[in-house]
This record gives sequence, structure tokens and C-alpha cells, in this order.
Amino acid sequence: DTDLFSAEGKPKLPFPNGCSGENGIYFVGFAGKGLLGASADAIESALRISERWTSRSKKRDLVL
Repeated sequence: DTDLFSAEGKPKLPFPNGCSGENGIYFVGFAGKGLLGASADAIESALRISERWTSRSKKRDLVL
């Protein structure tokens, strides 16, 4: 996906929406905010992955 980053290499969307792409691709540490920014990106990505995983598990349990 070429529309995720600006010409300077930073995410086009501001935090926290700039840490994920399409199809479940997540990236951290590109906001230029140092270790604190990378840590915040990583936490946000982990929370989103957890929410998606939980949502899919619940849907699967309903089908079974």
C-alpha cells in the first residue's frame, strides 16, 4: 500500500490511526516520536489485534 506514508517517510494519518494498513498489516515507530512514540504505536497495534482476535473468536463460537 503506497498511500500509508508521506514523502518524508512518516504515516499520513495521525496517531493512533496511522499504525495500521489494510489486510491486518501493522507498523510501529515511524511517527518520528522516539521510543515513547514507538511504544505507544506498539500498544495501540496490540490492542487492535486483540480486539480483532476476540471478535473473530466470538463469531466462530456462534457458528459452532
